[in-house]
Amino acid sequence: MADYYDGLAFDLDIFDDAKNGYVPELKKEKKLKLPRLLEPKRETEAQIEARVRAGRFAALKALAFCLSALLLLGSIIYGQVALTNLQAELREQKRELQIAKSECVRLNTEVNSMLSMSKVEEYARDRLGMVKQENCQIYYYDISEGGGAELTASGSVNR
Repeated sequence: MADYYDGLAFDLDIFDDAKNGYVPELKKEKKLKLPRLLEPKRETEAQIEARVRAGRFAALKALAFCLSALLLLGSIIYGQVALTNLQAELREQKRELQIAKSECVRLNTEVNSMLSMSKVEEYARDRLGMVKQENCQIYYYDISEGGGAELTASGSVNR
């Protein structure tokens, strides 16, 4: 692709004022005025004291702001540390709870296995020397009638 300006010549002399016959006017030189020294205003002692008092008040305000910012920052840091400690303690308590739950399940399983009827009968027979009762050893008391209780043996009720 050919450039748009190929073969084109520029006459830059049109920008040269000296060749065009333009002569700028000479500016008149201005006299420089020397700066005048101002006399500083004399402050009264009351004004000086007021300025010092204002400076002290500004310093106290800055100090109070810095102290309050420092206290705020310290309380935020303390809160984060306390929160971290409580979270660690919570994790530890949850871990201990999980251990206790698993121990409870184990113990319940062990108790349930010990309390089966066959094991209870075996323990009563072997360790305690107990025997099963026979029908002739069973007595029933009938207290349904208001008169008194009647004793009957082995399943037959006397009325």
